[in-house]
Amino acid sequence: MFELIWGGMSYVAAVMAGTWLVAWRIKHRRYFWLRSVLCFAAACVLLCGYDALITLCEGAPTLYFILRMCDCLVLIASVMLSVKFCFECDIWAVMFCTTAGYCMQHISKTLCYIAETPLLEPPRWFTVAALVYATVLVYIVFYFCVIRNLKIRTVSVDNAKQILIALIVVVASVFIYLIAMREVRAASASPLLMVLVQLFSMIIALLAFMLEFGLLANRRLMTERDEIKRFLDKESEQYRVDQNRIEAINIKCHDIKHHLSLLRTMDDKEEKEKYIDGLEQAVLFFENNIKTGNKTLDMLLSEKALQCERDHIQLSCIADGQALQFMEGLDVYSLFGNAIGNAMESVKNLQDAQKRLITLKVNVKNRFLCINIENYFENALTFEDGLPRTTKQNQDLHGFGMRSIRYTVEKYNGNLVIDTKDNIFSLGIYIPLAA
Repeated sequence: MFELIWGGMSYVAAVMAGTWLVAWRIKHRRYFWLRSVLCFAAACVLLCGYDALITLCEGAPTLYFILRMCDCLVLIASVMLSVKFCFECDIWAVMFCTTAGYCMQHISKTLCYIAETPLLEPPRWFTVAALVYATVLVYIVFYFCVIRNLKIRTVSVDNAKQILIALIVVVASVFIYLIAMREVRAASASPLLMVLVQLFSMIIALLAFMLEFGLLANRRLMTERDEIKRFLDKESEQYRVDQNRIEAINIKCHDIKHHLSLLRTMDDKEEKEKYIDGLEQAVLFFENNIKTGNKTLDMLLSEKALQCERDHIQLSCIADGQALQFMEGLDVYSLFGNAIGNAMESVKNLQDAQKRLITLKVNVKNRFLCINIENYFENALTFEDGLPRTTKQNQDLHGFGMRSIRYTVEKYNGNLVIDTKDNIFSLGIYIPLAA
């Protein structure tokens, strides 16, 4: 009875623990822990009942062996239903998580068997301890080396054929492993042959696991690529709109200057003179103040300067725009637009008005284009893949600005350096210039 209960519960616990570890970032359903406990209990009862049922067939060795092999199918089905019951996900994510969890369990169990092979009759305590330690070790290694490093926010897989293939490979490899082990034991083969069979089965499970996570990583990269493409397309359209708008504003400013000159020849009062001076300063702000030597940068800084003035942000700019001539206009617009836009988001809500300051420097040094943008920040920043994560709530729809910046910098074989010392966010960009 102990063997029956321990075998069923340890089997269910190991597979469900591995599956939950993979599925953890999927949105949990309400009363998640209660659901999990109920699913574990139901799976244990189902598997123990199945084991008790097939013991009735011990008189028919072939039928008994076939039914014994199918207990993995019973467990996989129950765990899949459990995932669907506890997490909000589609059937492909359910199959992905269950297959990965079963692979982890199979690898840990095989390691345990390999550890027991030199012992002809290992004591019960050794078998239990070896299984527990092997399971914990394998799960820790897989979590820190694969699952956590993938940096996924959820499990999203759309390649149904490959997920089905991975599941079929896992089930088929388990069947082949059981058949091979049965034949090896029947033939009283050497322990070395048993170890080789177990190693082969473990390698198949490992390859299936890596195949699945390779699919997930590929899906993530494709999603990011599509989002960045949409982001850049949107920027391209905004670039054309702003270009036309700034050009129209400059034309109007030029016309207003002539009107002001005409007004000055009239017999005006002192109040009107002050008003005219104010209008002239506004015109000069557009037409003369922002002249870096690069039309695209001038256009962008004109727009950002207006936004900064509205939000009471001081924008300080020392830029050699001519150093940017080798870059495409859209790349200049995207790079500086995202960088300054992020800086404005960071400082506009600061209580200290003196810290609502953004400094931009563009110059050439030692055959490198050097771009530096600095601003204060208050809240602690978290980094992912070398870039600060967005502080907005919906992280799946935001955070592409920094990735767009890195994409543009890498396009010109440049380097991106970020420093956050003393609550000052410093974005440094260094792009080599052609000889």
